[in-house]
Amino acid sequence: MISLLIIIEAREVTRDFGDFRAVDKLNLKIKRGEVFGFLGPNGAGKTTSISIMVGLLRSTSGQVFIDGSEVEKWKRAQSASVPRNWYSGIFLTCKESLMLMGDMYEVPKDELKKRVQKLLDDLFLSDKADTLITQLSGGMKRRLNLAQLLEPTIPVI
Repeated sequence: MISLLIIIEAREVTRDFGDFRAVDKLNLKIKRGEVFGFLGPNGAGKTTSISIMVGLLRSTSGQVFIDGSEVEKWKRAQSASVPRNWYSGIFLTCKESLMLMGDMYEVPKDELKKRVQKLLDDLFLSDKADTLITQLSGGMKRRLNLAQLLEPTIPVI
């Protein structure tokens, strides 16, 4: 049984490409609300691991659970990832880009404003809300990309 605190769990996840083992028995648990990142050299299996966890790639063996449901049973449309150099709306501010994303998904304006502020706060971008995306560092652009990905679906708490 998976704890209610755990949002993502990988159990003995392995991925082989022919004779090459890209991921070898990965075990991890990520708690709800926790920010988690993969660091490592090229070829370490970071992208492969994430692709398995979001259901874009099948593991050779092992299991991944998201919020208690096995990823293999999900439809691909239920998961998403952010490409490394995806900077939509580069002539917009952080806040404007998040508002645009919410508008595209027809999020009601009052709710959208709350969601955007929550994401800016949670991803430590509040002080950059009115900064043009082109003025952000690479790391801040990645945080903004994550916020853009989450914006249409994140509940306001």
